[in-house]
Amino acid sequence: MMEFLGSDQDLAVRIVYALILIWAWLIYLDLKPWNKADFVGLIRGTIAFKIAFVLAQTIAQYSVWSGNEFTRIFLTSPNTGILNFKGGYFIFYIWNRFWLSAVLGILIAWIFYKFLVFLRKYRERFLGEGEAELGLLTALLSGWPGFVVFVPLVFVSVALISVIRNVFMKEKYTALGPSFLLAAAAILAFGPYFSGTFGLQLLAP
Repeated sequence: MMEFLGSDQDLAVRIVYALILIWAWLIYLDLKPWNKADFVGLIRGTIAFKIAFVLAQTIAQYSVWSGNEFTRIFLTSPNTGILNFKGGYFIFYIWNRFWLSAVLGILIAWIFYKFLVFLRKYRERFLGEGEAELGLLTALLSGWPGFVVFVPLVFVSVALISVIRNVFMKEKYTALGPSFLLAAAAILAFGPYFSGTFGLQLLAP
């Protein structure tokens, strides 16, 4: 699975990610008080969808190779190194082609979340209640290697929003929540452009 939303990304995945992001926007913009529990369901759903999608890709790959006598050998061939056993090549292929980017995307998003929790503990003005969870969700939607662009976009958005709030609302500080949402939306909308411009396809497994 190509975690960075580019030209190789399945249309269904793009639609699901867009719907999740819109849902997150609606939760964030709701006038009623909200907290991290509002985003937990979306986070779990996003992770479940990622895993289900790469599992479906794995099954589809197995089906394609098993249905052809010339490619059936790839299902039973060993691979060099620690996968030097029957079926090792298939495991090596699906791990690098499908699972690695998904696992990296989830792992990096979780590390980012832990950083946000730490930041909120010591600099609470930057993160409102539930915004660390929103950061985790948007990092998951950005995936890998989209996360490489997601983080700079967050800081750019923070700077722009801070200037606007300072000029028009006379407020000095701004929370990170809107910047998370804007950065994830940019990744979803312009993923192919970022990938081509910054050569991020080289970071994809």
